Amino acid sequence: MSNSDRRSPVDENEREFSRPGADDGDTNDIIECNWFEICESFDDMNLKEDLLRGIYSFGFEKPSAIQQRAIVPCIKTR
Repeated sequence: MSNSDRRSPVDENEREFSRPGADDGDTNDIIECNWFEICESFDDMNLKEDLLRGIYSFGFEKPSAIQQRAIVPCIKTR
């Protein structure tokens, strides 16, 4: 087996995150839920300041469509 045939878990994860269309922010897909609040920004989610700093330090500028609908209900344990 050559070195190119061996793949570490890190390599698999990197490919997953760099996959085209993996999280392109497309909001045209239908997302069904029982929570009707949509947060347009991470700041609107009332997250702790440390968490917000971490989110922004990783380069995230705005939440994806699923994050806009899922983060607040998850932290409110709904």
